[in-house]
Amino acid sequence: MKRMKLLFTLALPVFLCQNLQAQTSSRLVAQSYWTNNGLAYTAVDSSSYTYLSTSRGGDLTHAMEFDNSVFGTFDTGVYTPQVAVLQQFNVANQDSCNTTSIGGVLTSRTLYTYNSNGKVSTIISQSWTGSSWTPVTENVLSYNGSNQLQTNQHETWMSGGFVIDSAKTYYYTASSGLLSNELDNYLLSGLPIYTNEYSYTYDSASHLMLSETTSYSSSGTITGFAPLSMVQYFYDSSGDLTAVENENYDGSSSIFVGSTLHTYSNFNSAKMPQTDLLQNWDSTTSTGGSWDNIMQYTNTYNSYNQLTNKIGISWNAPTGIWEYAVGDPQYNYFYETYSNVTAVKTVTNTNGDANIYPVPAQSLLHLDINWNAAQSAMITINDVQGRVVKMWDAPSAAQYSTTISINDLASGVYFMRINGQQGEIVKQFTVSH
Repeated sequence: MKRMKLLFTLALPVFLCQNLQAQTSSRLVAQSYWTNNGLAYTAVDSSSYTYLSTSRGGDLTHAMEFDNSVFGTFDTGVYTPQVAVLQQFNVANQDSCNTTSIGGVLTSRTLYTYNSNGKVSTIISQSWTGSSWTPVTENVLSYNGSNQLQTNQHETWMSGGFVIDSAKTYYYTASSGLLSNELDNYLLSGLPIYTNEYSYTYDSASHLMLSETTSYSSSGTITGFAPLSMVQYFYDSSGDLTAVENENYDGSSSIFVGSTLHTYSNFNSAKMPQTDLLQNWDSTTSTGGSWDNIMQYTNTYNSYNQLTNKIGISWNAPTGIWEYAVGDPQYNYFYETYSNVTAVKTVTNTNGDANIYPVPAQSLLHLDINWNAAQSAMITINDVQGRVVKMWDAPSAAQYSTTISINDLASGVYFMRINGQQGEIVKQFTVSH
């Protein structure tokens, strides 16, 4: 009965078929930094990014997944490329290797490995000796049962092996699973010496971050932390970030004292701030302290709400006006639109998740399932008409992995439906021979 019911519901309704068009996205292709020399803005440096796949992209708020990038500087108007980075990806389209060269000479690279949940498990840094790659450092990351980062262990290459020298531990709230604390320590004679603690608070209703507090330990013990600095976040009734205040701790008066303040305003229709006011705290005024204007930034965005231009203008305190001054910055960002036809799209995701790769698939398709609780499942692959083209059962387990031959499937868009005893996952993917 369960199988017959599943086959009946797999006539995939029209709303799934309406998602078949390629998703148009926008990705960063270049950025440049300019400064005011008193007469005009002149270029200082710039970076460019090249993508060889429509499954990769990135911008200022999302991870950059490019194939090549070049950073260079301007001298008397002449651009000189200096640093180049080559990114390589594994079959799951995850960043696996970043290789850096300076002036055309190899210098370093970073290698990434991932666990079965798609999380980074190791980060290895190497340096180029002229004939081979030599290990320098390694970070080993571990996760809790909710796939949240639990420890980040830093190791240094010594005498032919990695030796642990420091670590960062992460703690989360039991009720909401939000990050509450981070602890830094280094090892001395095999014992942890604690250095810094980072604490976070949130709004109980919206879970928006309200503060980040940095403390240090003069004694090296886990109970000897003293406050050092704090960042506070302020929001309007709609949950839009309106201000960020940086504060330093005054030990003599045992209070946090303002340092810098960013105030965001003039939001566009997408609730992106078009004005960013930077102020510094002045404690010498007769009123006991006030925020002094320093710089005002004007932001512009494209139709994808990506920052395209940021111009800073200085405050002239004696005259009380804003004016362009020497050193005022200008940031320019350039994008390209592309059709992302290869990404796996999540249609339904209940009590678990699944990872499908590589996409687009050519001959073999790999599937990793991670349920919140162990359970058996029936898995089907359907074409855009809702017809079942493949079907099999997965045994009862919290994690399940398999490889499926798709040589007999025509190129196009398909849906994988994973119907578990306690959850359901539906993914959209493409096949391209």
